Amino acid sequence: MESRSQIRGYATTGQTILHVLAVLVIVFLALVSCASLPPEKERVLVRRETTIEANSSKETALDDSKQNKSAKSPICQSESCKQIAKLIQEVRDEKVDPCDNFYEYACGNWIKHNPVPPGHLQFSRITQLSKNNERIMKEALIKDKSEDTETIMKVKNFYRSCLNVKKIDDLGREPLMDYIKTLGSWSLDEKWSPRHWNFYDVLANVQKDYPVDVFFSVNVIQDPVKPKGSNKKKYIILVDQAKLNLPQIIYFTSPKILREVWLYMSVITNLSGVSFSDSKTAMRELLVFEGHLALYWVPKVSKKYVRIPIGKLADALPEFPWLNHLRKVLSRPNLSNDDMVIVLANDYLQNMIDLLRKKDKRFRDVHQMFKRRLLGSKSKKTREEVCFSYTNNILGPMLGAVFIRNAFKPESKEKDRVSGVGWIDNQTVQAVREKADAAVYKVGYPEYLWKETEFSQRYKLLNVTSNQWFKNVLNTDKFSNYQTYSKLGRPVDRHQWITVPQLVNAFYVITKNEIVVPSGILQPPFFYGDDIPRSLSYGAIGHVLGHELTHGFDTTGRKFDKNGELIEKRTCWSEPAIKTFQERAKCLVEQFSKYKVLNKFHISGLKTLGENIADLGGVNLAYHAYNEFNEKNGPEQILPELNMTSKELFFIGYAQKECTRTTPSAEFLSVTEDVHALTKYRVIGTLSNLQEFSDVFNCTVGSYMNPKKKCEVW
Repeated sequence: MESRSQIRGYATTGQTILHVLAVLVIVFLALVSCASLPPEKERVLVRRETTIEANSSKETALDDSKQNKSAKSPICQSESCKQIAKLIQEVRDEKVDPCDNFYEYACGNWIKHNPVPPGHLQFSRITQLSKNNERIMKEALIKDKSEDTETIMKVKNFYRSCLNVKKIDDLGREPLMDYIKTLGSWSLDEKWSPRHWNFYDVLANVQKDYPVDVFFSVNVIQDPVKPKGSNKKKYIILVDQAKLNLPQIIYFTSPKILREVWLYMSVITNLSGVSFSDSKTAMRELLVFEGHLALYWVPKVSKKYVRIPIGKLADALPEFPWLNHLRKVLSRPNLSNDDMVIVLANDYLQNMIDLLRKKDKRFRDVHQMFKRRLLGSKSKKTREEVCFSYTNNILGPMLGAVFIRNAFKPESKEKDRVSGVGWIDNQTVQAVREKADAAVYKVGYPEYLWKETEFSQRYKLLNVTSNQWFKNVLNTDKFSNYQTYSKLGRPVDRHQWITVPQLVNAFYVITKNEIVVPSGILQPPFFYGDDIPRSLSYGAIGHVLGHELTHGFDTTGRKFDKNGELIEKRTCWSEPAIKTFQERAKCLVEQFSKYKVLNKFHISGLKTLGENIADLGGVNLAYHAYNEFNEKNGPEQILPELNMTSKELFFIGYAQKECTRTTPSAEFLSVTEDVHALTKYRVIGTLSNLQEFSDVFNCTVGSYMNPKKKCEVW
């Protein structure tokens, strides 16, 4: 058992890492400030290359003359400040004591006045911002501009072909039936014959041309381990379980929902020319089969990473022709049994194969066809929403080019890097320092979206017409798979983005040790302009950055080194550090497991642990960063009419970006499916562990937001 002195040492040196990572937050906000509207010159990849010591006098983040000049008046009276103050007032509920429930205090009025739209399970301020970005893109997609290039017109034509309902109706089911014929028809066709149909060939063709999981998935990802004799990581094959069509728990607990899905599936299948009676029989069998698969489906937190040669996979699961299948899917006839593959759900694959052996060809064919093209979901969304969703999901980067051309100008960014991390003991100090220094920031969007030659080159093989919706979907699916599979064996490109610029989110990429913050999130309520007190931005986007930084050192992130390589047989952390980390993490597991959803379902503290650690570490880092900013620049202005200090505004900025209106279904799914806790408990659980929060709002010890027992990881 750790001695008290060891625990104190952990906490004391833990403050050192808070200090230095707080500087990282400050520097990042400098980068974001340069990326805020309206940006000027072209550059996107942000890598910190200039060393800035923690106590450097060099100007950083939000240390600018505008802020210092405006600080002469204690209250900001600009129109922008008045508008933001009014918005904060409209969102919060002053009737609630912040020490009783800070989430209700910060978000109460917004939740009351923002119902969940039809066809959605929840509505949040993130959704609100996403809808605003969506509006910008929709307006751009239906208008032609003289400067539109051939590549931009491809994404516009894709969207417009989806909106062309008359043409879709005129063609009827003909495009679908033509597609089915290319795969050898399907067993619900009365002319179908098993003698002229090969299960393995059809499965390979489907997985080769279309990004869909049938029975299992094949993908190409970055290999966390560098090949021997190479200093660069490459892309590797990934074999994983297929995604279920419904949340796993639905198959076991919701017969009413299953019946509705069964009837809906039957109706859709009937539209392809199959009798309703045959459709119902086939779809019932399909749902029963998926229920059996759900029994063996492995949750994300329980997946085991296995990196083995294809030959060993074939030895372990000899019932399936793995080598031939992967050769066809990946168009790599020279693949051998010695080539490596990552398997994430070996037990699922074995059980899936056992189930398939008990099914005849007719059933397996129905399952493939239905998964590929017919399965949908009931929705009250408009045609415009449906078409935009398709365009965003299938042609996200191209749509991102439309977004930045209509919301931004080519941007310029400064490059900075912070070194000097101290933590726990010498062994762990070195590992954390190296990893923090090696991290890469990507802010805004990939630069090729502004370079027309490179942009066009990337999409020259994609064929899109203005009036063939179904054909466009097939073409874009094939193109997407081609782009993914063609990476196999290539060195990993650290300039490549994992996301699209219009997305309202941020990511930490473990296998690259990089943080990605798209343009879509660099707006209120996440990021505010230079004329708004920085407390709000530090609380909002500062927390987002801190959250992502902390992922690099959470239960999963700490197993990867500074280059994003999996540490298999060694560790960068000392045993005492690991033990203390696990003890402190256990506190969060116990805390969040006590929270109930719908008054009966307990949150899984274990499943949500990684995100809870990141939330707590994120707000802690952002708060320390804000304090360091104030120490350097002096007290900043506050907003008018709110009667709130700068530090109170920091926590308002943190909480109000999370405001969410949920339905019971959304809350249920958050417990069964999500690795994040329900939003209100993310806010409450995080802030109730932060003594600084209780000090700022004068919460008495023992109140809901200031419990006697607190969890501290970093």
